[in-house]
Amino acid sequence: MVALILCIIGVSSAGDRCTSPIYCEGPFLARMQNARVTNDSKAFVDMPLKAPVAEVLAAFALLPANSSTAVYKSFIDKWMYPAGYEVYTVMPSDWVERPRFVDELPSSLQPFGLSLHSKWKSLIRSFNHTGLCDGCYSSLHVPHPFVVAGGRFTEFYYWDSYWALQGLLVSEMTMTARRVVDNLLYMVDTYGFVPNGGRMYYLNRSQPPVLALMVKLLFEHTGDVAWLARALPTLDKEYTWWQEMRSLIYTGVNGRQYMVQRYMADTWLPRPESYREDVVTASFLPPKERQGCFRDLASGAETGWDFSSRWLRDWNQLSTIRTSSILPVDLNSILFVVEKSLSQLFAITRNTSRSDYYHNQAGIRASALHQIFWNEYALSWSDIIIASPVTGNTFYVSNFMPIWANAYHQSKQQALQIIQRVWPKIFFSGGIPTSLIQSGQQWDFPNAWAPLQQFMIDALDGLEMPEATKLADQLSIAWFNSNYCAWESTLKEGGRFFEKYDVTHPGQAGGGGEYEVQSGFGWTNGVLLKLLNTRSHLFQIPDCTKL
Repeated sequence: MVALILCIIGVSSAGDRCTSPIYCEGPFLARMQNARVTNDSKAFVDMPLKAPVAEVLAAFALLPANSSTAVYKSFIDKWMYPAGYEVYTVMPSDWVERPRFVDELPSSLQPFGLSLHSKWKSLIRSFNHTGLCDGCYSSLHVPHPFVVAGGRFTEFYYWDSYWALQGLLVSEMTMTARRVVDNLLYMVDTYGFVPNGGRMYYLNRSQPPVLALMVKLLFEHTGDVAWLARALPTLDKEYTWWQEMRSLIYTGVNGRQYMVQRYMADTWLPRPESYREDVVTASFLPPKERQGCFRDLASGAETGWDFSSRWLRDWNQLSTIRTSSILPVDLNSILFVVEKSLSQLFAITRNTSRSDYYHNQAGIRASALHQIFWNEYALSWSDIIIASPVTGNTFYVSNFMPIWANAYHQSKQQALQIIQRVWPKIFFSGGIPTSLIQSGQQWDFPNAWAPLQQFMIDALDGLEMPEATKLADQLSIAWFNSNYCAWESTLKEGGRFFEKYDVTHPGQAGGGGEYEVQSGFGWTNGVLLKLLNTRSHLFQIPDCTKL
């Protein structure tokens, strides 16, 4: 498939970026991170200041440039609070001790369901900036409490919130769910888009744009038309941001030009929260190529898949990352569903012109998904490497996203056959891995992630065919078993839910990537709660020694 890029649309303005000399760029950040003053790079940029920025920088200027790590650590002990100082756990105002779904579970699974539900009590947070000066913390203000992922992540994350929302609704925590969505709407109204997460160092990138899907889900649950009407102009604004800041014009095989989206962070610097890691990664490159590497590393974080062989020229070398040179099939599938959802939501508020606009946009994108992303040779969809005559035919879960989006030109039977063709290779006893490539990156084999399992289950359910439902049930059982076994094996620690799992060893946490596997875990919990609410009749306590 050969296609021509006609033009790139949108360059982010300086207003989208964080320029803090403490948390985003400059000598203070560089020297402290390179000196390894904290074991985790992220911990450093989550530490609030005890004094105004100018005062801290003046004291820093007195330190010799070749100061030891011990000297730098002494400095931050004096001038900075511990990471997460301004974040505290709050009890949800709508907490339900025993939501209805628990009593609908088989009695043997009720302790598991209650334990899963109880995790919300440790994942709802708020910021308290009282006593902290302006510019003295990296957290972004939001008006309501929020859900964190867990572990090292003490702020909200954009696409994580989508799955957390689904779990909160199962847990009957409708007010908390609404606050989660209202916080993200506030982000758009304040910054023009939803940042990657609730820290100022994330202001140069977003994440998969699922806010419209969250608004639709919450509206379907509450029926609050007045709230929906207030939210829609903000969703318009976010959609415009993706059109203006992340778009390019690409020519499909039919010769037609399409506006499609990609991930492309607005930075040429190391990610502050992974500063040391990015500097080391780029050190393998000639100096003139390092800025592009930094941008593509941040762009890789914008995808949510940080990191995967999807974005690499050489699957074994992170320094070969080329995220901004790839058109992602999943991003454009999500935007198709966004467009369909916005058309439906505007119709509810009787805004016919906007409803018609988004209906037309969805039709154009459905054509683009077929004319650009469909790979006739591989009989599947795939990402597109910009300006390359070669299209990928490597398996990634993202290849099936047009089926999830119901944006395919084939019949339902043909769509099912596309999945069935690879199912024996991709289905494991612990779920479906992100890819079949063992690159050492956390979004590759053997790791499986809750959002991608749910995407696959929803794609299969959407085909509305017995054979597809059977596969969705099979995957749901495998995912439940893996999560249950992990929980059971960690009961002495309160029962843990991990951010990712190893498909080859059900019940075992995944590995790879830049940091140790985290538990908590917001989106894992949300997906599990949804499965318990819809498919608990399939589940029984597994024999974890035999999986």
